[in-house]
Amino acid sequence: MPKHSLSREETECLRGCSTYPQYHKMREGFENEVCPFCIVNRKLNEILYEGDYWVAWKVPPALTTRQSTLDLQIVFFPKYHARHLNDLTINEREEYWKVIDWVYKKFKIRGGAFFTRVGDMRYNVGTVPHLHFNLYVPNREGEVIIPLQKSKEMWAEHDLRMQSFAKRYEMSEVPEEI
Repeated sequence: MPKHSLSREETECLRGCSTYPQYHKMREGFENEVCPFCIVNRKLNEILYEGDYWVAWKVPPALTTRQSTLDLQIVFFPKYHARHLNDLTINEREEYWKVIDWVYKKFKIRGGAFFTRVGDMRYNVGTVPHLHFNLYVPNREGEVIIPLQKSKEMWAEHDLRMQSFAKRYEMSEVPEEI
């Protein structure tokens, strides 16, 4: 039995999930009040960097549909549950730049995009309600779009997908990839 019912923001986060394993992981976390960035699943996530204040990992293939268009997809986030940039201390801000420097050196970043999901995820189509930065490095094999808000038509597609995922979840289907 879930510890709490889903909030509007949590439902909106689930609405944005692109795969059933991602939906399952997120919904289970919400129902058990576990943030996937505060309590890192080290079996599922390949940790690339961990400092005093920050963690960076490669996005697991089971949780994304973008692997065919990206050479690299990394998520960076503070270890404690922050929602906004102004929640960060000076030390946390300094270490963020160390993470960026490390990633540039390690992966020889030639181009791509950094973007940030902040605050209430209903305002940035995020799926994890925790401050996080994303790095996308495209492979030049297809379109890569970083949405901030989706069209009514896109939301209608997402709603159908979410309803399908919800039925599977409520029937206790556990994805093999997790």
